[in-house]
Amino acid sequence: MSAPAQAKPHHPFVVFSLPRSRSAWSSIFLSYGGLSCGHDIGIECASPEDFVEAMTGKLAGTCETGAMFAWRLIREYLPTVKFVTVRRPRADVIASLERFGLTGFEGEMERRDTFLDEIAALPGTLNLSFDDLASADGCRKMFEFCLERPLDLDWWSHLQAIDIQVDMQKCLGRLAANRSKIDALKADVARRQSRMSGGGECRAA
Repeated sequence: MSAPAQAKPHHPFVVFSLPRSRSAWSSIFLSYGGLSCGHDIGIECASPEDFVEAMTGKLAGTCETGAMFAWRLIREYLPTVKFVTVRRPRADVIASLERFGLTGFEGEMERRDTFLDEIAALPGTLNLSFDDLASADGCRKMFEFCLERPLDLDWWSHLQAIDIQVDMQKCLGRLAANRSKIDALKADVARRQSRMSGGGECRAA
């Protein structure tokens, strides 16, 4: 199923959620009419500039499950960016991870949830629940907010019947292969955001 190619929305978007919250499905749903929506592109970025380049280049937006800690820097570099949060109860996320044999993530999920609280409180953020993505109305809100065009109900109906799952072993492999780069990126983001909170200038040239 395809749609005519259309121009990118006027504002880039980032959909933030915990893992196991339909982020992979959302990235496909928001890749519409020739537009591309990324999924956890932060894992592949060596610097904040890499993230910005992707967002201002080929991507209309992205769905991220780990980049919420960098929301201040994302907004600094992309002042017109639109944020969406998709909230799934943390206990459900942890239970879902455990079904894949992934344990010990309680503290990390709590930390990420705290950042989601901050993003959700920002003026202009669209806040949705995990259950909202099971309904046409909830999906309409996300689609029209992000892509700035009316929902194509045929597109939604087509995808709603498809269970899109991340290959968890492949995902863990990506994380392991990029661990040193991810750690360096987190440290870089922390330094830049610290300078921002102290009033220093850190915008990309």
